[in-house]
This record gives sequence, structure tokens and C-alpha cells, in this order.
Amino acid sequence: MSERKTPFRPSRAAYAEAAAWLVQLHGAGRDAELEADFRAWLKAGSGDHAAAFERVTEVWDKAGEVDIRGLARVTSRAAFERKQPRWRVAAAAMVLSVLGLGVFLLSSHDMEYTTGIGEQRTVRLSDGTRLSLNQDSAVDVDYDGRRRIVRLSRGEVLFEVAHDVQHPFVVMAGDRTVTALGTSFVVRKESDEMDVTLLEGKVSVASLMAVRASGAFEKEQGEITLKPGQYLRVRAGERPQLDVRRADAATAWRRGEVILDGTPLGEAVAEMNRYDPHRLEIDDADLGQVRVSGIYRTGDNLDFARSVASIYGLKVKEEASHIRLTKD
Repeated sequence: MSERKTPFRPSRAAYAEAAAWLVQLHGAGRDAELEADFRAWLKAGSGDHAAAFERVTEVWDKAGEVDIRGLARVTSRAAFERKQPRWRVAAAAMVLSVLGLGVFLLSSHDMEYTTGIGEQRTVRLSDGTRLSLNQDSAVDVDYDGRRRIVRLSRGEVLFEVAHDVQHPFVVMAGDRTVTALGTSFVVRKESDEMDVTLLEGKVSVASLMAVRASGAFEKEQGEITLKPGQYLRVRAGERPQLDVRRADAATAWRRGEVILDGTPLGEAVAEMNRYDPHRLEIDDADLGQVRVSGIYRTGDNLDFARSVASIYGLKVKEEASHIRLTKD
């Protein structure tokens, strides 16, 4: 007796994104960058994205058999330019409606995106905003009609925000909010720390006192406004620290690199361990204060350990589960 296989069904989020991609790719605003982003989106979906796009495209191709004159008018008026997100979303919603999935998917726009260890992912949202997720990251996107809200529960994300004065873009990470209108910045969230690096534009970082059960913002205080090139670090129980940071260092992970500039070895080890399960350890407090500089490949702790050892006269001890740096 043969086993009956359950048909593969793409997720609702995949259908919503596929519809948005469809209207962009059929428009006058199509360019090489858009096509590259689309290919990355297809690849990132592990079959989910490709299946959703295939089904949405099938409906599009059969449009002559269905009365979708309203869709044609919307898409024509929009000209699919990325500077007009509200029309692109409207067209995508109509495609979803033809599919029988309902426009609520794009009107509420509540989606979650994650990456695993060693995985990176780029997501293009319906308003044109692009999120680049570093490994082991998780975000929840909630566009409620008033604000564009993204909750970063862990990891690191590069935000390239589409300008929209009427709908502020807010990133919530721990007890902090990062608000922008149209800009580029990196937010990193760990268990007891939140970092923000501003690459372009302007953002404000505030402490969130409370959030009502409805999810609305109650009150914010202690707002700090960043300028391009500035870096804000917030650690539990400490005052926020404002410093400067090179843009290439803030986004080095996208190139598979870690850039260290006089970084204490203890912090450098913690950073390298984010990308390699073969963990690096040091058991000397003084050794952890040694300053390290250079550009290193992520996911190669052994090469990093050997390089540091050769510079500072240390020894590398390889063990089954970890690598140890010692003075003797």
C-alpha cells in the first residue's frame, strides 16, 4: 500500500510576499537590484517562497479569465515604483484576494522572520524596507496602519528603511525603541545588551517605560538621537555608552568578517564564538584584556586563535569541544 503524501502548501506570509514581488517585477521600476533581491528571496524560502510565487504567477497569467480590471487600474496607476508603497501593497492585496486568501494578510502585515546558526537572510517588506538578518536572529513585523513596528527578540539586523513620514518605523529591542523615518542602521540584541549603529540618516533611541495590554506605547523617556557613524551600547544596570564606529565594521558580518579595532580579547572571543560551534576559551582574566586588532573570518576560530597566538606569544590547545588560548 503506497503512502499518501500531503500536498505542499506555502505559508500565508510567503503568499503575501510573493504577491508583493509579483507587482514589483511586472512594473516599470524593475532593475538589477530588484531582481537580485528577488533571487535572494526565492533562495531563502527553502521551497516555500518558490511555491508561493509559482501559484501567484499562475493566477496572474490567467487574469484574462477573471474580472480583475480593478487590479489592472491599480497596477497601472502605481507604475510599480518603490516610492509608492501604498499602491504596490494595494495591488498585492488584490492578487491575494483573487487567490481567495484575503487582503488581511497585507493590511495587518504581522510576520516573523528568523535565521539559524551560520545562516543569513535578506527580506524585502511590502513598503520597500529591507531587513538583512545576521545568523541566529529573529524579528516580528507588525504594520498596524499607524506605525511600522519590528520587534527584535534576538540577533542582529541591518535595517534599510523606506521613507514614510506618516508611518514612523520603530524597532523594539528589550526595553528600548529605535525610531526612524527613512534611514539605514544596525541593531543587535543579546540577553543583557542592545547596540545600535547608525549608518545613514537619523534615529532616536528611547527607553520604553511600559506597554499596555493592547500593545500600544504608554510613555518613553531618556531619548538619545544618533548621528551617522555613532554607536550606542545599552547594557543592563549601566548607563548607555555613546561612541563612534566605522560603517564597514558594523556590517562586516554580511561579508563573513569580524573587524576588531583595539578590542579586548575577551570581547573578541565572545564575538568569534557567535559564528563557530568549536568554541574558543581563555582562562586568564589578564589575557582577556589584551587588545586585538585585525580582520578575521567568521566561522574559523582556529585560524583566529593561531593568529592571535603568533602575535602575542600565546599557545593554542585544541580539544574535542573547544580551543583554548593560554600563556603557557
